[in-house]
Amino acid sequence: MGFVVFWLLMGVICAIVALAKGRSAIGWFLLGCLFGPLALLFAAAMSAAPKHLPTQQAHTLKTCPYCAEQVQRQAVVCKHCGKGIGDIIDQHPMKHQWDNELKKLPPRKVNRWGSSPD
Repeated sequence: MGFVVFWLLMGVICAIVALAKGRSAIGWFLLGCLFGPLALLFAAAMSAAPKHLPTQQAHTLKTCPYCAEQVQRQAVVCKHCGKGIGDIIDQHPMKHQWDNELKKLPPRKVNRWGSSPD
């Protein structure tokens, strides 16, 4: 009986340590019950879970008006369709020359799923 209490106590201690470090208490309780002192050593040695920072992806990406793919906000040419995007390029005095240069480029090969083979 004392053996079972010891392993359950290991599970509870592992869960408390894991919860204090921002990890899954239930998962570490089960690990503590299964592996006892070894799981407690791992729970004590593990680092705290990283704080979830708000994703900046929405702030760093914009949608291309031609192909509707996500590109970097600083991009002036879409990497997917090759067309000029953004206010900077639309108002630039050399826009016409850039468009002519882009037309000279060979078309991108696209497979049947809509992506390029490279």
